[in-house]
Amino acid sequence: PVKKRVLAVSATSLAVITLIGTFAFSPKRMAAKEKAEAQKIEAREKEAAKAKEPEPIDDENLSDEIKEINRRWPAVALGEKDVNALAERDGLMIGDSLTEMEAEYIKLLLPKFTIDGKKNRQMMKGLEVLQSHDLSALADDAPIVIQLGTNYDFNTKVLDDFIAATGNRPVYLVNTVMPDPWEGAVNEKLANAAKASKRVHLIDWYKIAKEEDELFISDHTHPKNLGLYLFPQVVAKGIMPSVKPVKAKPKVDAEDKDKAKSESKTEASLEKNVEE
Repeated sequence: PVKKRVLAVSATSLAVITLIGTFAFSPKRMAAKEKAEAQKIEAREKEAAKAKEPEPIDDENLSDEIKEINRRWPAVALGEKDVNALAERDGLMIGDSLTEMEAEYIKLLLPKFTIDGKKNRQMMKGLEVLQSHDLSALADDAPIVIQLGTNYDFNTKVLDDFIAATGNRPVYLVNTVMPDPWEGAVNEKLANAAKASKRVHLIDWYKIAKEEDELFISDHTHPKNLGLYLFPQVVAKGIMPSVKPVKAKPKVDAEDKDKAKSESKTEASLEKNVEE
């Protein structure tokens, strides 16, 4: 009898386990589980994608040229907060005829910058030009922008000595766009210098503008039309890491203003009652 009871219990347990297994691993339940898991993965992917999305650019009050550049070249887009912050940033930019012709346009975004550009200037003259400026008049973290190399190739040591003379300030090297055979050699040296030091950075004008023929006059070196605004914006966007952010002023709509006024009147009324 005991053996029969054990067998009966075992048979019952086996039946229960089989029933549970059948329920747990039924096609419908497995399909529902897979669907729920797929939905979780999809939700996580959407969340990750949303986190990567850039914040919308606040350029409503900016110039038409900036808006157009923001639309066509999102990588160098600037918002109103950016422009306000850049307006307070001092620094020094040394360059050749490109910097010289762009000076007034650069000043639109970087009004406190000292712009020193001269036709036919080569990299070998850069150190001399740098030493002619009083760097102590600039903030300790003021960026030094170097736009040279258009007029000929240079020795790496010339650039190294130039960079060393800037002290501990951040240095930004603007690479070149031109049809001359030394374009590649110049850009490679600038890129290598940026890789060699944490305080030296590359502003990649070449990547933005090389294939954009309509931005240049016939020499494919000096900008025209929208290109005159694009070059300064590429430079300005490039130095953004050295620019202190400007806190956005909270927007207060009419309803909030009325509410604030009402609360202020209520507080004033209460204070008057307390005094009386």
